[in-house]
Amino acid sequence: MDEDERVAQFGRKGDEDDVPNEFIPYRRVKYFQMFIFDLKQLIGNCEFAIEKGYDERLIRTFSDRIEQVEEVADGVASTFINEITKEEELRINESHFKTCFRILQQIKNELNFPLNRASLIFRASDELDLDDVMRGIEEGS
Repeated sequence: MDEDERVAQFGRKGDEDDVPNEFIPYRRVKYFQMFIFDLKQLIGNCEFAIEKGYDERLIRTFSDRIEQVEEVADGVASTFINEITKEEELRINESHFKTCFRILQQIKNELNFPLNRASLIFRASDELDLDDVMRGIEEGS
């Protein structure tokens, strides 16, 4: 989702990503839509492990907020015909895009907490030997 977020925001993965400027709006919208899809997919894949109660309600709230963004997502960009070149052009409604995008970013950031409490990010353990973890990384295991 980090890549979805980056390309939706900037239209490129990085400075080395050689994308013509006229394709930037199309990429931003595409990755915005992928960001929505990936958030929904992550929630769907993790719901089984989320504890009943507070975290379950929190996840349901995230899903509802994503649905609300989806309902208005078609307003993030509009297609226009350039009267001079007669070519189709996609223009981002930056204000609306940023509002929707901020909601999705907030959900992504907040989602880490219930996922972590369900041991889906870091496994709960009494014994975590960081030296042993580092040895394993250095040895490639």
